[in-house]
Amino acid sequence: MLGLLVRASAPFTSVIVGLLLLHSAWLTIVLYHVQILFWSWGEFHRLRYGWSMPAALAMGIPAALSGPLTYVLLPRMVSVPLREWLASIGLQGSAFVAFVFYYGLVHPLLEQAHWGTIRRDGRLGVWSHITFAAYHGLVLHAFMRTEWAIVCLFILASSSFAWHRVHTRPSGGLAIPAFSHLLADFALVLAVWARL
Repeated sequence: MLGLLVRASAPFTSVIVGLLLLHSAWLTIVLYHVQILFWSWGEFHRLRYGWSMPAALAMGIPAALSGPLTYVLLPRMVSVPLREWLASIGLQGSAFVAFVFYYGLVHPLLEQAHWGTIRRDGRLGVWSHITFAAYHGLVLHAFMRTEWAIVCLFILASSSFAWHRVHTRPSGGLAIPAFSHLLADFALVLAVWARL
């Protein structure tokens, strides 16, 4: 159980050290991904299994719509000037552009391999979904209005639950969770970029 808790705490330690203490988005994500590679290296093969076109459409369309929705709502969601906040954590110019593509296209695959293992383990139960959402809250709280952060946390926990349900179908695999996660994350960061 201790190993499971340490794995689940990986994003928290990364955000606390990288973002809250050292104010570096890149350091934060690198610390997180190094831990993912350490803890979940043997799980990446699961990303290839479980593809289903109906499930891809059912989960992919809402995920992709998160981008346009974020684009429309973002001015009401933020509590600080977003461009300045991003610059304060090292995301400006080419560093921001590279982060958009890395976060949107690489991060979701690594994160699904990591959290898919934690969710599948089952010992944390519903807490695995709450924990997945909660670490995002540390980041969202820095630039987002409280009420919108709460809405986002609910969406994240619900998404984690839905990914778990798909992952534990007889076909198994993380292809659909990874696909929909990639669509959501990439759509979100593109929406933020378009708003800057």
